[in-house]
Amino acid sequence: RAYENGRAAVAADERDADAHFALGRILYLRREFPASLKEFETAIVLNPNFAHAYLGHGGALLFDGRFFESIEACDQAARLSPHDPVMWTIQTIKALSLIGLSEIDRAVAVGRECTRQPNAPWTAYMAFASALGHAGERDEGTRVLGRISEMKPDFKIDDVRRILTFRDASHLELVVEGIRHIGLET
Repeated sequence: RAYENGRAAVAADERDADAHFALGRILYLRREFPASLKEFETAIVLNPNFAHAYLGHGGALLFDGRFFESIEACDQAARLSPHDPVMWTIQTIKALSLIGLSEIDRAVAVGRECTRQPNAPWTAYMAFASALGHAGERDEGTRVLGRISEMKPDFKIDDVRRILTFRDASHLELVVEGIRHIGLET
C-alpha cells in the first residue's frame, strides 16, 4: 500500500523531492536498492539541501553494501542539519557502515556519540553494541545490552535480522557477530 501511494505521489508531481524521498525509503525497505538509490538521487537533485534525502540515501547505500558512499551521505546529512532530531539515525547508519569497513574504533566512537542523544532508540544501542563486541569491549557491551533490554525487554538476535535489510547476508552476519561477542546468543 505504501509503495502504491509513493508511486502515486511521484506521478502527481515529479518535481516533489519529498515524494521521491518517501518512495526511496519504501523501495529500500522492499530491498529494491537500485530503484531506491535512484529515488534518493532524484530527491537530492531536486533539493540539494534536503538533509533527510542524504540520510535515506546513506541508508540505502548501507544496505546495498556501499559503505564508503554511505558514510559520505551521512556526513552530508549531518552537515546540512547538525542539530537534527534524528541525528541518532544518521549516526547509527554511519556506525553500521564503519563496522562493514572494519573501522571498529571509529564505529565505537560514533556509536557512543549516537547513544548520548536522549531520543536514541534500541536500534542505535544495537549498532553500538555490535561495534563494542568487535572491539572486544565486553564489559561496556554488557552495559549497552542492559540498556537495550530496558528499552526492548524481549530483545533477540532475530530483531536485528528483521530490521537490517542488507542485500548481502554476510553484512548482516557481521553486525550479529559483534553482538554475539558480548554475550547475546539468541
